[in-house]
Amino acid sequence: MQMDNSDDDAYSQASSTSSIDHLDEPTTSIDPLLSSIDDLETRIVSALNEFKQHPGSKTPSSNHPDIHSELKAILRPVLEIAAHTGPVTARSKWRQAFRSSLDVALEEIHHRLNEELVFPILLESVQSELIPSKRAAALGFFHNLHSEYKLPGSYLDYEFLENVQGAKYSGSLYGLQDKSTVASRAILKQRLAQKEKRCALLLRYWVEGSTACTIPGAFTDVSADGAIASRAVISSSAVIRPALRHVSEKIKGADDAGALRLFIPVMRMIGGVLKRLFAVSGANFGGEDGGKSVDAIKSACVKFLEIVVLSFSSRSQPGTGGRRRQNVSSEDFALEDLPMGHPVITRQALEEIGEDAFTVLRGLAMIGGQVKVDAGVISDVRTSLGLNASGTSMRLF
Repeated sequence: MQMDNSDDDAYSQASSTSSIDHLDEPTTSIDPLLSSIDDLETRIVSALNEFKQHPGSKTPSSNHPDIHSELKAILRPVLEIAAHTGPVTARSKWRQAFRSSLDVALEEIHHRLNEELVFPILLESVQSELIPSKRAAALGFFHNLHSEYKLPGSYLDYEFLENVQGAKYSGSLYGLQDKSTVASRAILKQRLAQKEKRCALLLRYWVEGSTACTIPGAFTDVSADGAIASRAVISSSAVIRPALRHVSEKIKGADDAGALRLFIPVMRMIGGVLKRLFAVSGANFGGEDGGKSVDAIKSACVKFLEIVVLSFSSRSQPGTGGRRRQNVSSEDFALEDLPMGHPVITRQALEEIGEDAFTVLRGLAMIGGQVKVDAGVISDVRTSLGLNASGTSMRLF
């Protein structure tokens, strides 16, 4: 008897079709952004491992002129991904089927790559690395990243503009095609809040790293300790104005707690630099290397104090003969830039700190080739900053 195989053929064909569809399903359901983030994480981890395993001295086969350039080149892929490749990937790999908006994609990639991976690992290197050149390279990364963040297409390339014609924005963080559509005022303000959050996070890591490297005795070798300290003071000089700018923006937006979260570390950083200045001024380091190290720290501290004085004082008015210009850059800061209304961060408080810093500068005198700080001003400065005799904070904000 001949059996009817039509049902079997139909079942076989259906099974075959189902198998083919099943094979196609994974490729159509894979999130392209998630896969790209995993690839970028792998590249970051590889570069950071190379940095961690580096001996800290110039490799003989290296084409770089010194160890600092060599370490900077090792961290360059991390810098590129953290500042540029990340936003580009979010714009190109975002799909509506997996995320509700490009904003969500940008936030996810920034959180996974920068907040959870790059920032904590490099801050740990700044705080605990035993090789001075590697600690300096990790500290310099935050300064370089802040500069890269402001370039076209990166995380800080976004400005909110509000005029009589309505709200709009400039910058290419969200892509040039995004400008063709009119975003709502709420979305524009939400994006500006994300920008401020990312900026604040980077500044806090930068400030914390600078403060950690000003602590005396980080290295037993005098020249190594002085080298990293002078770089930390220079880094502090670079971060103080952007940090104060951000504090002002937080106060202007009525975010008093957000302003304090950055202001308190900045005050600790200023106290750390002054403590370092007092330490080297009261100590006697022998040897040629020790003398050069102390001179480098002192010169960096004097420049830092000058920036503090200028930032915590008013700009000169036209016709008064002052040397400060009225046409200032976006990176400048003076007391006029600080909004009023914060219960702790007031113009009077900052002006007092500026006066104390000026007193220290005035107390510096060239005596026999040695720069010394007048002992009569040290206790007043420490009290103004809320520091005890050891230089640690006594204030509870």
